[in-house]
Amino acid sequence: MFLFIIGNYFHEEPKLQVEMIAFNELTAEERSRILVSPKDSSVQEMTVDEELASQLNTVRVGASLYKVIFNHTQTDSKGNLFVYVDMEREEVVGKGNVGE
Repeated sequence: MFLFIIGNYFHEEPKLQVEMIAFNELTAEERSRILVSPKDSSVQEMTVDEELASQLNTVRVGASLYKVIFNHTQTDSKGNLFVYVDMEREEVVGKGNVGE
């Protein structure tokens, strides 16, 4: 019984994967562009520069972000969907389409 209590003490809730944090913030229209799975994406780590900080408004220069790009979501008029996720707060701070 003692081991069970200690085991539960050190048990942490699993963190949501960054792709799913990004996916959960998409609108129904944006989600409909993902034909396979949110896992069909690429994740880039990046540091916010002055230009990006001015676009996002809520993120400071030097902050670390993930940029999640959902593959195969381009349309005739829009590029692939992407979402910026703040690495520290694990929340979405911006989104758009590649090429905008």
